[in-house]
Amino acid sequence: MVTRLLSAAIVGGLSLAAHSQVLSWEVLPPPAVTSGSSGVTGTSFVSSVDLTVTRLGYFDDRRFSPSGLAVSHPVGIYNADTGQLLFSATVPAGTSAPLVNEFRMVNISNRQLEAGQEYVIATTIAGDAQMGALIDERVTPNPFITMLNQHSGGGAGLSFPATVLPVSSFRFGAVFEFIPDVPMPTPAWDVPNPSNGGSGNPNVFGTRFTPNEDITVSALGYYDANILGSQEGLSASHDVGIYDDSNFQLITSVTVPAGTVAERIGSHRYVDISPVILEAGKSYSIAATIAGDDTTNTTPGSSLVVDSRVSTSAWVGAFGATSLTFPATTVTTSTRVMGPGFLIAPVSACAADVNGDGLLTPGDFTAWINAFNNNLPGCDQNGDGACTPTDFTAWINNFNAGC
Repeated sequence: MVTRLLSAAIVGGLSLAAHSQVLSWEVLPPPAVTSGSSGVTGTSFVSSVDLTVTRLGYFDDRRFSPSGLAVSHPVGIYNADTGQLLFSATVPAGTSAPLVNEFRMVNISNRQLEAGQEYVIATTIAGDAQMGALIDERVTPNPFITMLNQHSGGGAGLSFPATVLPVSSFRFGAVFEFIPDVPMPTPAWDVPNPSNGGSGNPNVFGTRFTPNEDITVSALGYYDANILGSQEGLSASHDVGIYDDSNFQLITSVTVPAGTVAERIGSHRYVDISPVILEAGKSYSIAATIAGDDTTNTTPGSSLVVDSRVSTSAWVGAFGATSLTFPATTVTTSTRVMGPGFLIAPVSACAADVNGDGLLTPGDFTAWINAFNNNLPGCDQNGDGACTPTDFTAWINNFNAGC
């Protein structure tokens, strides 16, 4: 299923956060609403995709209690139709549970929730502040999650909060982290058994490649040589870009920061970009500044694993270059020095999702314009095999219909 976002403020590719855990909703720190009251409070919600819940949490208003939570709080998720408790965990008092956004989180055994089914997440509230906020003002639901109603219940322990309250603002303490069951971008190549090579001297190194089919690039990355050491993370930032070999023009670029800020997938750390489409059969070069970090020596077919949608042809470089530039020199050697890489976005089954990021957003309009101007497959929205102005009307209809 593809999620359609109506707000132009929520635009972009499939976040790399989707590879890992994301919060059901995030908050700007609001004032404490209440403390020491009794009972159970909850929030009902539905997800637009199947998801896996990995952690449960409770709101920690650190201005009210600088030393963390005053008491422990059981948190559970219920089936809203039956009131059955599906799973739960206890968030301990103090600061031992890690803080994510404004919530103290605890791990649980992975549990699955179904798309379209209504659930209620609930918690006891005695002893600590609740959060009070309005949707879109201080509460931002994850794009896959729709928050429905405020719930309350009595008693000292965790129970299903059966009473539905008017939503002038949401007052709740509980939150969950999850992994959405959606297609993920995959590396164009990976080095599962790396062997560091190169001293990170000032050079621009890269790889020449050809897509075997039209692909959408959603992130650029750089090899993390420190995964072979005791402390992973890049020692320096690296500018990475993809060039069109026919005219030496830079198509897209990004800076991969030092440290562990950029998510590591396999052997590389990646940063999201606005998705770009690369054409089948056309030659491109990806290049990066390498100063400050080692590269890796690889041999295609052995230590270098390449996605079937891409064929690599050569190691390329601009020797002595200190800033990102087209890598004009081809190095003819069986062993390649690999630094930069990229992620290929999954193919969307939804015609209106032209940039293939798994969401319907205004970014798909920009992607359709690009497809129209360049006669790319995403242009054909009415399925007649041609790219014509009538496909714009078809795209609007497809977008409004959702997926």
